[in-house]
Amino acid sequence: MAFVPALLLALSGCVTMYQPLASLQRPVVVDPQVANFQGLRMAVRCVPGEHFSASNADYLCRRLQNLFTNQGAQVELEVLEPGSSLGGVQAGPPSPPPDLVVEARSRQVHYDNSKLLWAVSICTGTLVPAVTETTVALDLAVRGHDGALLAADTLQARFVRYMGVSVWTVNSLLNWLVRSDEEDLGDKTTRRDFSRDLYGQVSQLAFHAHMRSVVLRGFEPAAAPAVPSPAAFAPRPVPAPPPVPAPAPR
Repeated sequence: MAFVPALLLALSGCVTMYQPLASLQRPVVVDPQVANFQGLRMAVRCVPGEHFSASNADYLCRRLQNLFTNQGAQVELEVLEPGSSLGGVQAGPPSPPPDLVVEARSRQVHYDNSKLLWAVSICTGTLVPAVTETTVALDLAVRGHDGALLAADTLQARFVRYMGVSVWTVNSLLNWLVRSDEEDLGDKTTRRDFSRDLYGQVSQLAFHAHMRSVVLRGFEPAAAPAVPSPAAFAPRPVPAPPPVPAPAPR
């Protein structure tokens, strides 16, 4: 399972635990609710893979498109076919390249689903819960208008699903009697926490890439001044002096 299907599968269980790994644990200083990319032209490209179908890639691309659009950018999206190159053939005159290109690839890192534990769970009437664990990674790369790599990162998350009547009952009672709304364990909390971490890290990575591109543009050589043609330096002809009039006869 890749990033999106793993989340959807995990949320179908009785109790799903979301654990941020790797870069998802870093603090976020960029606020995704403000216009961080006002007037910027961006492109989001999602590349399907073995555990990342084209439909899931399209879903992720649209979510990222909404993320950057809400921050003021003009975003176009592209879902590439497996094995295709990143530069598609365009009909008609070429359009100017976007300022930033965000490329996303998802892959499955680990999957554990014990058949023995499922058998024990069924034999005990799900009093012993069945456990499914999935670890997925999202590889991100942000490139500039010239294709140069500005930033790259890998975001990893683990989803652990507990399925059983005992787990569901205990968790429901704790949510009702002990936990606050912010501490509840369930589908809503999993979606909220995962979306907060994912969108925050993606926004921060793209913002860092944008700032780096601005800095690098300051080091680009300025356009050379126009050099006058050699004809401009050629000596100009000196006009001949006017003829001296002949003296009048006496």
